[in-house]
Formats: sequence, C-alpha cells, structure tokens
Amino acid sequence: CSASASITGPNSVCLGSSITLTASGAGTGGSYAWSNGATTSSITISPTTTTSYTVTVSNSSGCTGTASKSV
Repeated sequence: CSASASITGPNSVCLGSSITLTASGAGTGGSYAWSNGATTSSITISPTTTTSYTVTVSNSSGCTGTASKSV
C-alpha cells in the first residue's frame, strides 16, 4: 500500500529569508521524516542555494509515500 504524500509551499526564497514547507498525507496517527532530519509535518527553511527537500510520510496503517520539492 502507499500513502499519498505531498509538499506545499513556495518554490523560491530570497537569500536571508525563510519559508515553510508543509507535508500532508500521513493522516491521524501518521508520521513524517524529512531529508533534513525533521519529523514534524512542516519545516521552516532558509537555504542559501537551490536545495531539494524530500519527505517520507507513514500513515497509521503502515503505508508510506514520498514527495520532493526543490527550493
């Protein structure tokens, strides 16, 4: 089975500023694992170069899905 993972947020950020990326798809009781080590549904980032962020979502049934976003 698979979870429907998605990431929402801006595709660009001004140098020195920060943005928030939000993952969805885990539902109630699910979990999130970001490529930067975060385990929350949303992360605040301030990359200095184009960076790709990936999140793996796991729902309460044990199904997983991944989504990526380049900022």
